[in-house]
Formats: sequence, C-alpha cells, structure tokens
Amino acid sequence: MEEAPICTTGNAVGMSLDERFAIMRSIGLESSDEDDVRRLLEKKVAPVCYVWCDLSPSVHIAQGIMMVINVRKMVKAGCIVKILIADWFACIQNKFDGDLIKIRSIGFYMIEIWKAVGLELHGVEFIWLSDEINGHSDEYWALVMDISRNNTLRTMIRTFQNMEELITDYVSGALHAAEVKLALTEALSKILKLVA
Repeated sequence: MEEAPICTTGNAVGMSLDERFAIMRSIGLESSDEDDVRRLLEKKVAPVCYVWCDLSPSVHIAQGIMMVINVRKMVKAGCIVKILIADWFACIQNKFDGDLIKIRSIGFYMIEIWKAVGLELHGVEFIWLSDEINGHSDEYWALVMDISRNNTLRTMIRTFQNMEELITDYVSGALHAAEVKLALTEALSKILKLVA
C-alpha cells in the first residue's frame, strides 16, 4: 500500500482509527499483517490498496460479489483502491487465444459486472497491466535486456498460475522480480501486431 494524493475529506473522515482498522480487518488479514495495517491507517489518510484481477468470461462469486464487497470496505475505510487488470497475464497464458482485443473486452465486461453488483467508482481506479508496462517501456526494456543477459531460457519460461505461487517464489528468492520477460516479450509482440 502507498499514499495517494487525495483530499482528506474522503470516506474515512469522522471514523476513528479503530473503526477504520476493524473494516480492513474484516476483509481477512493475516494476524502478522495487523500491526502494519494499523500503523499505515494511522499514518496515512488515504493509503492505496492494489487488487489483482485475473480475467475470466464466467465471473465466479469471489471475482464478482466478494471482490466488490471487499473493495467497498477498503474505500469506506478511506483507502484508494487500484484494481490491476492482468490483461498481459491472460495473453501469456493464451487465454482467449492470446488476443488482447478479446482479453480487453472481457476486462470491460468484468468492470460492468462489478458495477452491476454495486461497485461504486469513487475511490476506485482500473489499471491495465499492458498500459502500465507500455507506459514505462524505456525502463522495462532496459530491465528486459539485463535479465536476458543474466538468466537462462528455462528460468524465464516459468509461468505462474496464481499470485500465491509468484509471491512464494519471490519471497524465497527463487524468482527475480522480472523473470516474466519472455512471456511479456511475446505479449508485446502480439500487441504490436495489432497496432501494425
């Protein structure tokens, strides 16, 4: 979580630290995270929470209703919520034939589902992974070149099925922060073909 530049007259005004923390805790924090979250809420009026979104044409309860409930709780506690839509990861996994136009359509479909089940957009921002990477391509490609010089193809091909796998490998040191280079390169090639 990080601080967002917002007005301090947001949703959390009038709520005590204990009330804000109780809302965030109801989302399902690990006990080891509780002190950090409490300190963050105490220090920052509007911390930023990131929510990862894997794209799917059949939105299940956790992706639909539960996600909306949790995002609304975060906003109520005074947080800014940034939903990271993992369009490039869907492309890497060849979902929807790896077609980024189809993948984006599914992403917009999911946003409409969330709005239909009660997601209010105040305090919520949608971020497309492909836009973030393309927007920082000068930094990204320098990193890609560095990684390609210092890693084997076997290491770079690894694809993660979920965030837990990625976090476990990163925390253990088995994963370099940008080892998704090959898959992202393939995704970028497909994007560039769409533009050409």
